[in-house]
Parts: sequence; structure tokens; C-alpha cells
Amino acid sequence: PEQTVFEALLEAAKVHGARSRLVEDLKQEEYSYRDLLKMTLALGRLVARATAPQGNDAPPRDDLPQPVGILLPNLAATLGLVIGLPGFGRTPAMLNYTAGADALQAAVEAAQIRHVVTSRAFVEQAKLEARLAALRGVDILYLEDLREGLTLADKLWLMLWALPFPRAAPRLGSAESAAAALFTSGSEGKPKGVVLSHRALLANVAQIRAVVDFSVQDKILNALPLFHSFGLTAGGLLPVLSGARVFLYPIP
Repeated sequence: PEQTVFEALLEAAKVHGARSRLVEDLKQEEYSYRDLLKMTLALGRLVARATAPQGNDAPPRDDLPQPVGILLPNLAATLGLVIGLPGFGRTPAMLNYTAGADALQAAVEAAQIRHVVTSRAFVEQAKLEARLAALRGVDILYLEDLREGLTLADKLWLMLWALPFPRAAPRLGSAESAAAALFTSGSEGKPKGVVLSHRALLANVAQIRAVVDFSVQDKILNALPLFHSFGLTAGGLLPVLSGARVFLYPIP
């Protein structure tokens, strides 16, 4: 398929209906395709603005355009960030928040991450303050601050341009461009990372669907974190792209 994950989301919304509710998390809100699309566009725009390159930034890697660390639990917003960031010239690098400070630092250095997106509420609940404080060479961006920075111009852009013309708002890229970066836990040394293309992620989803016939009649409980390869593909992207409902649970 010559698609990006974002384009696959648009196609699924067209097939199943933009107002079909499909994602739920511990906030006990059900989000529709339209809601998820709003998250991908709004958060992608806000993060792109907050991570604009500075003059002293290292030159980008060809295989990993401007990686942004994602340190968030299983939430609808996390899934929205993963799908939305590539359309704004950023690659979501899914950091393993169960890893120690040294493993997190190694992942940050390997991917040349300069910004990490997280949430104050999550950092407090997961007791990650010490690990975040130990990270060197990164700026921490909090979802709470990003949302407060949503201006009237952003809202007008979203409602009058991005949502009516979603294929024109982001830079879609190609199926071979970077869609995400995943890391191992570092239990056998430094974390090992891999850059996954849109084609690779969508191929994995298609392979699973070829074995199990998921449909709108199904509801999936995803307790694997989205930084996990199976948690991202089978537990996150697969239900959204096949019309099945999914409950994102944060604790395996």
C-alpha cells in the first residue's frame, strides 16, 4: 500500500464513519474517528511549533527526520501523536518509561532526541521525576502546557482548514518515510532502536488482519504500552484502521 498511517486513518474514517466511536482510555471517554483526527492535527501542529529547529541543533539524520521522544502511557492522545507527528516533519520516538535512567539516556542519544513530550500528571503518578531530571540534552514538553498554548489562530486553522481538508493540512510524505522509532528495554545492554516506515507498520497490521478477521463487532483491550511493537501495531493501529473499538489500558 502506497499510504502513510495518517492516510490509512482517513480511509478508515471514510469507510466506518467519522462519528463512529472507537477509542476509549482510563478517562472513560469514547473518541470517534473525528475526535482522533482532531488530536492528530492539533497535537501535531503544537508539537511541531514547540520543537522548531534551533541554529545549534545537530543536522537531522536522513532515516529519522527530527525525532521527538514520546514518554506517555496508553491514552488516546498518545495514539494521536504517533499518527499525527510525521505529517508535521517529526518522527515519534517511543520511549520505554519502565526503563531506568541510563537506558532512557542511551535511547535519547542514539536517536538524537532533543525534545521529549510527556504529561505532568503521568510523571507524578508513575514516579518518573528522578528519571526525567537525569536526562541530559533534552527539553521536556508537557501536554498540559501545549494545550494551554492553543491559540484562536490554531482553532481556526483546525476547524476551517485542517478538518475539512485533512489531506492538504499536513505534509503526508511517502510510504517509505519514517513513521516511528521503537527501542528495546536495554535489559541486555544499551537499548537497541529501529526506525519503522509507514509501509512496515501498515504491512504488520495487514498481516495480523489476514489471520484474524477483526471487524466493527470487536472490542480490543490493549494493555501493552504503545512503545511496545505489538502494543503499537496490534493493540493501537490495528483496531483504529479496521473499525474495531479499543480500550487503552496503561498497566500490563
